[in-house]
Amino acid sequence: MNTQQLSSSSSNIIIVDDNPDNLRLLAGLLGQKGYNVRLIRDGKMVLASAKSAKPDLILLDILMPEINGYEVCRQLKQDKDTSDIPVIFISALNEVVDKVKAFSSGGVDYITKPFHQEEVFARIEAHLSLRKLQKDIAEKNTCLLETQEKLIKAKAEAEQAARVKSQFLANMSHEIRTPLNSIIGLSHLALQTGLTPKQQDYLVKIQTSSYSLLGIINDLLDFSKIEAGKMDIESVDFNLEDVLENLSTLLSIKAQSRGLELIFKTAENVPLFLTGDPLRLGQILINLTDNAIKFTEKGEIMVSTELMAETGSSQVILKFTIHDTGIGLTQEQIKKLFHAFTQADGSITRRYGGTGLGLVICRHLAELMGGEISASSIPGRGSSFSFTAQFKRQPYHKERALVPKYDLRGIRVLIADDNETSLNILKEYLESFTFKVTTALSAKQALAILENAPADKPFELVLMDWKMPGMDGMEATKHIKENKKLAHIPFVLMITAYGREEIVSQAKNAGVDAFLIKPVNQSVLFDTIMEGLGQNISCKELIQPLETKSIQDLEKIQGASVLLVEDNIINQQVAKELLEHAGMAVTIACNGIQALQILDNMSFDLVLMDIQMPEMDGIQAVKIIRQQPRFDLLPVVAMTAHALTGDREKFIKKGMNEHLSKPINPEKLFAALIKWIKPGKRELPHIVLENNKNHIDNFPKHLPGIDIKAGLRNVAENQKMFRKILIQFQENFADTADQMRDIISKGELEKGERLIHNLKGVSGNIGAVDLFLITELFEHALKCCSADNFKGMAEKLDKEIKQVLKSADILKNLVPEENRKPVTGEKSDPAIIQSCLCQLNTLLNDNDLIEEELMDLLYNYPGNPDYKKYIKDLESCIEIFDYENAVKTLAVIADLLNISLDMKENNE
Repeated sequence: MNTQQLSSSSSNIIIVDDNPDNLRLLAGLLGQKGYNVRLIRDGKMVLASAKSAKPDLILLDILMPEINGYEVCRQLKQDKDTSDIPVIFISALNEVVDKVKAFSSGGVDYITKPFHQEEVFARIEAHLSLRKLQKDIAEKNTCLLETQEKLIKAKAEAEQAARVKSQFLANMSHEIRTPLNSIIGLSHLALQTGLTPKQQDYLVKIQTSSYSLLGIINDLLDFSKIEAGKMDIESVDFNLEDVLENLSTLLSIKAQSRGLELIFKTAENVPLFLTGDPLRLGQILINLTDNAIKFTEKGEIMVSTELMAETGSSQVILKFTIHDTGIGLTQEQIKKLFHAFTQADGSITRRYGGTGLGLVICRHLAELMGGEISASSIPGRGSSFSFTAQFKRQPYHKERALVPKYDLRGIRVLIADDNETSLNILKEYLESFTFKVTTALSAKQALAILENAPADKPFELVLMDWKMPGMDGMEATKHIKENKKLAHIPFVLMITAYGREEIVSQAKNAGVDAFLIKPVNQSVLFDTIMEGLGQNISCKELIQPLETKSIQDLEKIQGASVLLVEDNIINQQVAKELLEHAGMAVTIACNGIQALQILDNMSFDLVLMDIQMPEMDGIQAVKIIRQQPRFDLLPVVAMTAHALTGDREKFIKKGMNEHLSKPINPEKLFAALIKWIKPGKRELPHIVLENNKNHIDNFPKHLPGIDIKAGLRNVAENQKMFRKILIQFQENFADTADQMRDIISKGELEKGERLIHNLKGVSGNIGAVDLFLITELFEHALKCCSADNFKGMAEKLDKEIKQVLKSADILKNLVPEENRKPVTGEKSDPAIIQSCLCQLNTLLNDNDLIEEELMDLLYNYPGNPDYKKYIKDLESCIEIFDYENAVKTLAVIADLLNISLDMKENNE
């Protein structure tokens, strides 16, 4: 038994705070640790309570009505019976003068709110078992020092045996990593402050780029492994578009800053869902593209992908080419390129920098992936670097067909872009969508083409580049929207390589309908056009379906402990009750930080991890989990409203074992539990041992705005749970439309995107199909900054929410109160109720926690209407820890039943 267990098992703690939420939080935390806890809301009651049953420690708030914490502490220290009780102040006050007052009044420690639970536990233990803890720390320090000495010795021996080139790489990576860590840390801190959208965009990209660079730096150390033949290539599922999108995110700003256009061209027959090593593929692409930008002063960089060959049923060979319009290379220089520590010549090293390692690493990585690398160039006209690599097609993925619905096939589209390469690629993409495409190299030419179009065959869509010589895209769009000669005003999609904030206000005035940031991804282009033209896009991930398992299989894992990490209250309830219905023991964490703290103190059979959460998201949390060897076998299942293709591969790559999309499908959830939890005999939770009746009499067959079948299916046909969730929806989302109007008026689009994303997951869970579709469209519009659509979507959102609220009212009136657990005749016995009332009286006077089962017994006792009313009042007081009024209400109930609350008198 460790020190904490010894202390907690025999320690009594009084918590003093006038806020019920704080009492509930601290009581729950300390209760889990095994402490005996008493709760007091009024400072006047502390001295008497402490004298009647002396605690080992007191946690004391400062700001309380009538008597503050300082005065309470003075009273305790002035009384000889309580003067030796250690008092830890816990308050939101953080000034030096407040802390001085606290210690002057007799406090031994001071904890500032908001607090970390581990800090609270550590400080409590420090005062309860300081000597034991000091000894334990000393022993651990000795052990750590011995381990550190061994590591230092092993490191020194390894460095001594390393080659000169490996030593060079280690030193270089260390020198770069030190300032890079500062960049990552400071950018993270800056993101916590108030920022403009542009500042936040820059900082996010700084942070993303920094993490990527840190990964590349670490990968450089693999050079010695390559030479030793110890480098391994992974084989994981991934989406090629994710790799190319990451390349774009990392290098597009750098290209823009040099006045270069970064263009992507992916052949139509290239498979996107592959199995291979996306990290190493991305490393080669980043290295080659970065070099192209570095050695190009004007023009463009094009990253193209093509299918070279298919061998067998699933093996494919892809060819990647990075072409630039830079300085070019001679044949003599090309011969030197793929050798370590060399560049084209010494002058390039001085002018452009670099270690000379990048291309040799690329060559080795390409060879390890079953391919080869080559270069061709004409001095002064540019260079092309190509490499091939072998991958496997994912057998359970179908390539997405980017073909619109019949009414949009064959529509006329006009592209205006002064860059011919970009123009031709966009034309190729749009023609693959079945569109009839016309191109223009200038805005004026585009306007002339629009005006000369036949009235019966107008252009439905215009893709307009922003930066063009002469008339720019902004001015051209304004002319289009105000042109009375046009028989039909087309939808204008502006394509720009520049930050959207600096042009959004101008674009709104000009009439731009939507934005797309270069370089353009084919599937994102398709989705943006479809959404703009009024088509609903369902981007549901094509994953290998989890098979539904039998009830017998589910019974084999009942009693398993599951950690549910989810920040949304309604989604918590949906998942928790589904899991409990399946026989799982569920613990809830509201974010990644809480999850890590709980995992440090409890063991679990499986973790269900949401992705988007405050403070620490699911990706960060699972990264930390996977860094700890003790969690190597702990299955973590991602559970998120993200449903785009490639999410599963991305989350698995980050350390998850599986991915479940919201709205939660019970069959897939249960199948995932069976797949990842080891069968075995476990102690069953209480909910499994009792027959939980979930049926509601006269449950309606139809509800406004709700697909009842879908909603009940998502909660395993539990009508009580479904009713409870709808009522919580009413409490949490009734004013969402008004919130969105306010958010839009303030331009806080990122905040709006989070709110709509949250609503989307909940609406899917309750079967609000129309509301779910509106939130999908609204979320996409916010991402595309389609400002013209915001007002109309807010109105539609308001309409659909009101429909769901009507359903909540119907179900709320159907069952006036939550059904309690059925009570047997034995439990209805007046003697049992008398005992319950006495027990409750004792607990209330001792400021102790009240068990729900005790209230269930009282609630179901067959009394008159006055009895039921007072029981409800009693329950309300207990819920907010108003024990003073609870005791008074309990006395009224006892008088009503002619029962004495004196336990001794009852025994006599």
